[in-house]
Amino acid sequence: MRRVVVTREINAPISTVFRVITDIERLPDTNPDIAEVEFLGSQRSGAGAKFRETRSSNGRTMVTELELTECVEYERARFVADTGGTIWDTSFTFREVTQGSGAATLLEIRLDATPHRLLARIMNPLIMGKVRSGMQEHTESLGAYCESLAGSE
Repeated sequence: MRRVVVTREINAPISTVFRVITDIERLPDTNPDIAEVEFLGSQRSGAGAKFRETRSSNGRTMVTELELTECVEYERARFVADTGGTIWDTSFTFREVTQGSGAATLLEIRLDATPHRLLARIMNPLIMGKVRSGMQEHTESLGAYCESLAGSE
């Protein structure tokens, strides 16, 4: 198993950050690589919501099916996908932090990549730097989006 952890302090209330991350329809707004989200059933929010995301990266289009497997308000959210011979288990944890000018949130994103196919066992160590870079970019765009919302609320 490979693990990548990225953190960012976001100048927005924990309620805003949690709401943005768990609003699956909003994913294309918060991650410039995601072009489209399609729900795989009638459930559109909360634990058990399943969806397909289409993302473009480096000229490649990838389609991934994910499930929001855990959703504890203002505490954590967890998304799981089985793609490319790997279980991609991504947990978002939220912690309110004190800031002089107002509410802020410390966001931690932890990705555990567990390969279950031989090719993935070989390739995953080679791509983890790119995965970390993508997570950091997503965290920055996510933070900027939340901060823009907090400024208008």
